Amino acid sequence: MQAVQGAQTGASTLITSAYSTLTSATLSSWSMVYGPLAIGNMIEALWGTSGNNYMSAIGTAFNHGSMAAATGVVDTTQVATDSVTEV
Repeated sequence: MQAVQGAQTGASTLITSAYSTLTSATLSSWSMVYGPLAIGNMIEALWGTSGNNYMSAIGTAFNHGSMAAATGVVDTTQVATDSVTEV
């Protein structure tokens, strides 16, 4: 259970940190490709399309974090139950 919890927490952290880096890199690359003036006009459309990907990734990271928390609760409950029923 602890290994599963660690894996879920690690996945959540990895996804969150990767997308934090990716977001700033995306904005920077758009600015380089389209130029600083054009990007001001296009940022809404570009952000709208990548925003869906970003929110999906953050939602996935949140789900991994939630599963890690739930696994921790189950593990704690199981240990408490086992300690009461041990002979």
